[in-house]
Amino acid sequence: MDINELLKEIRKDNKTTRDYFDVKTEESKNHFDRKMGETMVHSDRKTEEAKNHFDVVAESLKDEIKILAEKVSDNTAKLKEHDAKFDKIDGRFDKIDIKLDAISEQVAENTETLGEHGQRLDRIESALNVSSPRSGGNSGLNFRSIKSVSLKKLKKSLG
Repeated sequence: MDINELLKEIRKDNKTTRDYFDVKTEESKNHFDRKMGETMVHSDRKTEEAKNHFDVVAESLKDEIKILAEKVSDNTAKLKEHDAKFDKIDGRFDKIDIKLDAISEQVAENTETLGEHGQRLDRIESALNVSSPRSGGNSGLNFRSIKSVSLKKLKKSLG
């Protein structure tokens, strides 16, 4: 084999190798394109599933938030009602406090008057020479027997 024949043979083998390489490259490209397409379809399907699931969850959350907002609104209204009732009760307590203060003043006045009456009664009993159970004595006299005492003597002792 001479050189020219050898070159021809090499060139022939080179073309065969190139043709083989071109076929394999095309097969690889086609395989890659097919797998990429399948991956994209799968990815799109999974993305749509996730989106649908998220939409369902979001809608459920919206409903739950709406229910919660309604309950909060109801509770707020009830709290306002209770506040109004407490305001009325506070007003009543204020009126009761004022009445109790007036009653306390009246009791103090009555206590003072009662003390004055006790002193007058002691003077009356002393003028009549009657001992009272308050002073520790027991003369046996009662108000019926005191009636018989003349009014003059009584007026004179008070005068």
